[in-house]
Amino acid sequence: MPFHNYTHYGGIQHPRGLCITQTPHRPPCFSHRLHLLLSTATEQLVDTVPPAKRNAAKALFVAATTATSHGVIAATESERFRFWTHWQNFLQNTFPMHQPILSNYPLPTRLALLGAFAAFIRAGQHQPANKQVSAQTVLLALCAISQTHMLDGQPDPLADEKGQRHILLRRQIENYRRHDPPPKRKLALPNIAIEYLNVTRADNNPRYQAIHDLCTIAWFYLLRVGEYTQTTQTARQRKIQFRLKDVTLWNHTQVLHSTLPLQTLLSQCTAATLRISNQKNGRRNQVIHQEATRDVTCPIAAIIRRVHHILQHTSDLTTMLGTCFPGHKQVAKQVTITDITTALKNTVQVLGLSRYNITPADISSHSLRAGGAMALHLGGVPAHTIKILVRWSSDTFLLYIQEQITGFSAGLPTQMSSTPLTLNAAIKPTLRLLTS
Repeated sequence: MPFHNYTHYGGIQHPRGLCITQTPHRPPCFSHRLHLLLSTATEQLVDTVPPAKRNAAKALFVAATTATSHGVIAATESERFRFWTHWQNFLQNTFPMHQPILSNYPLPTRLALLGAFAAFIRAGQHQPANKQVSAQTVLLALCAISQTHMLDGQPDPLADEKGQRHILLRRQIENYRRHDPPPKRKLALPNIAIEYLNVTRADNNPRYQAIHDLCTIAWFYLLRVGEYTQTTQTARQRKIQFRLKDVTLWNHTQVLHSTLPLQTLLSQCTAATLRISNQKNGRRNQVIHQEATRDVTCPIAAIIRRVHHILQHTSDLTTMLGTCFPGHKQVAKQVTITDITTALKNTVQVLGLSRYNITPADISSHSLRAGGAMALHLGGVPAHTIKILVRWSSDTFLLYIQEQITGFSAGLPTQMSSTPLTLNAAIKPTLRLLTS
């Protein structure tokens, strides 16, 4: 049989003019075969519609297809496309007589090819470094084959007669998982690092001011890094970064207008609320509330500085909170994940936190979120309350806390004793907002 290329395909223009387009420069949701079948089916359905209503019918079909293609985040779809390409190349280079679509092959042949491909991925032969990859990555590669088959209108090649992943493949993945090294989790950042970032704010450098302020906000508000920084993959993500319109400043129970003078806001603002349009886990329209601490690490002051800086350059309320305007060109720049991570690693290095078993290699942008949770834990806040505040949907966060407590908490209580009390004071209003 000829080897069919399922890599290069895009929007199909039907002779009658109905085009189901795909997002430019991104892998399409459907493979070529099902895409053609859908185009033909929609044209046949349009033919049954009265002429006066055909344009409306076409618009509905295009809208439905667009919604379907956007029903998966860009990173997930790119990952599927990448592993499907590896699957094609694997067959073409090793088993050139076999096609990537396995529907016509008997079960033993399917399992043999899929098992060999899993071993190929596990050995890292699909990448230049040729390093062994994790069991989770192997599973993702197999799932990419499964999903592409189903998007092509074909049965799942990984499934047994009961529709479950075949036991032989499950055992192969389980063996890889048992031999994987244990995960090395990033450590939580203590509040002494947040104090240092605030004390060393560069007054004449808007970019560094933004980075340091965002670190403070993320630590106290327990934010995910994608909620306040620019990512490299911006299309079709669940998370929406905080914007100016997502910030509410309070003077007790009265809302303060964000355009008030900076010193007025700093003196009168007692709390701030961040409203999350959409989260990584798909939860929408949640709020996080914190109260002012009136000290050097005050998260409310950091938010006010961010809002004031942005409003000095634009009145667009959809501007992201991680935007800064360095220099005199008034060109907006976005704080990135790399900016945050670099600042945190430098801070750990300068403070010499290696004496507490915290090295730059142990720190990432996630350390801010974990650090706020750690401070709450050391302050005696119950685990279920931390889970609500941090917006974790599982108890996995306890692993970060429990592992690190045994590793270095003996040297930190005197440094972290003050901040948990401040965070603890904000728990009641936060819970009121979350449960209202």
